[in-house]
Amino acid sequence: MYEFLETSTNPIVLEYNDKYDKLSHEELFTLCEQGDPEALYEIGIRFCRGLDGEEVNAPAAKQFFEILLTKQRNARAIYWLAAMYFDGEFGEENKKICVECAEYGYKWGDVRCGELLGVIYKDGVFVEKDTDKAISLLKEAVDRGDLRASYHLGLLYKDMENYISAKYYLEKAQDEVVNSYFVLGLLYLDGLGVEQDLEKARDYFEKAREGNIASASYFLGELYLDQFGIGYDFEKGIMYLEEAASRGSEEAYSAISRAYIDKPASDIEREKNLKKAEEYLQKTSGLQKAIGYQSLGMAYMCSGLPDAAAKAMECFNKENETGDSSKADELERLGASKNANDQNNKPEPAKTDRSNSSQSGNKSSNPLEAASKKIKDIKSKVKTALVIIALLALFATVMDNKSKEARVVNRNENRSVQTEQTETSYPVETTEEETSDIQFGDENVQNIDEVLGENQWNDNDNSWLEEFGIYADTVENYEDNLNPDYYRFYDAGITDFNFRYPAGLFNYVSKNTESFEDEYGTNVETIRFTGSKGAECIYSLSRRHDGLDLEQATGKVHTHEFNSLVDASDILVSSTEDHGKVIVTGWTSDGRPVYDLTKIEGDYVLRMNIILSQYISDEDKNYKGYIFENLYRLCGFADSKYSPRSYQEYLEANQ
Repeated sequence: MYEFLETSTNPIVLEYNDKYDKLSHEELFTLCEQGDPEALYEIGIRFCRGLDGEEVNAPAAKQFFEILLTKQRNARAIYWLAAMYFDGEFGEENKKICVECAEYGYKWGDVRCGELLGVIYKDGVFVEKDTDKAISLLKEAVDRGDLRASYHLGLLYKDMENYISAKYYLEKAQDEVVNSYFVLGLLYLDGLGVEQDLEKARDYFEKAREGNIASASYFLGELYLDQFGIGYDFEKGIMYLEEAASRGSEEAYSAISRAYIDKPASDIEREKNLKKAEEYLQKTSGLQKAIGYQSLGMAYMCSGLPDAAAKAMECFNKENETGDSSKADELERLGASKNANDQNNKPEPAKTDRSNSSQSGNKSSNPLEAASKKIKDIKSKVKTALVIIALLALFATVMDNKSKEARVVNRNENRSVQTEQTETSYPVETTEEETSDIQFGDENVQNIDEVLGENQWNDNDNSWLEEFGIYADTVENYEDNLNPDYYRFYDAGITDFNFRYPAGLFNYVSKNTESFEDEYGTNVETIRFTGSKGAECIYSLSRRHDGLDLEQATGKVHTHEFNSLVDASDILVSSTEDHGKVIVTGWTSDGRPVYDLTKIEGDYVLRMNIILSQYISDEDKNYKGYIFENLYRLCGFADSKYSPRSYQEYLEANQ
């Protein structure tokens, strides 16, 4: 659409003359008629953003910007055109023009166009998704001071599960982009790349709330209503959730309803709370509403209130209206009928016989109820009651588990972050590594393959290559793997057994989840990466059954690992109340450098064993030293407080 710009020789303009923003509309229109470029831009931006009393008028803004572009290649104007196309102001079918405009602005040197292109390639909007290109564009924009780009880069790294880098860029953007506070709160809430800290999460959510982020208010409410969180405060929790609801969060109404259901109270207050819960439930819809009535029905069943079963049935019937009838069917099967709570508060029998309901004056012709009247033996009565109570308890457990699953869904749905607006320095976290003077005895030496169960490996099995992003034709090259941002992430989902690894260094990987006995117990999972020139990176998780305390187990591990290496050196030998840790370095018998980390927990032993090819030059030694460092810092069970640093920073620190 703007092909004429390709051959235009008009000057490229990046600067903005702010004296024009003080002029009245009449003065600006007069200057526009005279062809004044700055006036054209100022009027365009007022229509584009609704400034100085003008209503937002995208078509008018577009017209002024296009006139301006015939006079000069104005990078600011082309950016705002790209932004309006990105937002779909001129129809979905014209969004592809957004890329054209952003590319022109980027070529002309506008940093915001580079940021917008980065977002386009990050999300695959109008183009094929290209993460590498997005990272390159966003990093360039960050280097030029664009903190919106830093925010988007933080989101990208969070999506890639590179939480350390995500934290770095989000902190850099936090004073400019209010959403950064919210995402940082999520990192601390779940302990992603940082130690879980609910108070820090709360502080970040508070800052995001001040910027009118509805989801921040939602999570603040949930934090205060969690009895195992920062301190239960019902009133404060409800206040935050009400605030989130007023900002458009339907999930907040559902959370308020749950809060009233879960609130401890006397019978009188309990009835009021359940009524209050339904009031808020009425403001929800769909799955939220169905799950809410499910929880409310179960709450009535367990409440002991008059007509509780009738109320429960009413709730389950309302749940049916949303499309899920299974809970009401289950309720009827378990025998909760409308008169389940009579004056003696007895549980109703397992099923109501509806076939004779019109033939007698009895409100219930349940066969089990009739039978119970004939049973005089108290033991039979007790047995019947216990069976029904057990069935109801089982049902309540099933429903509660499903309700919890739904809450997780609700909570995760709330984490979708809308882009808001767009600098701050990043302090690298450092801590002293723990040390210990524990003395250990000697033990027989075993080689690495004996420890890992050499006979368990099948070197002809290529089935894991695709899952781990490994290519069989990769040549082991250390210089090409100096950027930890591109390391891939693996998480077994068991204890702290997760790590990042340079997929571009290896040409083979094998994963073994078979049970066999290794040096430290029973193998749970072992992953072995190998390179074309002798590199090996082995991660293993073993279940302990040695019967030793942590100090004894740490001593055993230290002795074994130290004695398995040539010219070994201790980096760390330590044991605490909840874990032990051993880090040793040394050499293989054929002269390859080794870095060995082992963490001993109550139930597991987690190990990272890195063997790289022999050093061939000082430069090669630096490459490998930096990769050793990155693998340590990005290993989940290393518990490192250090963030990855650049290769240049590594060189400067090791001069």
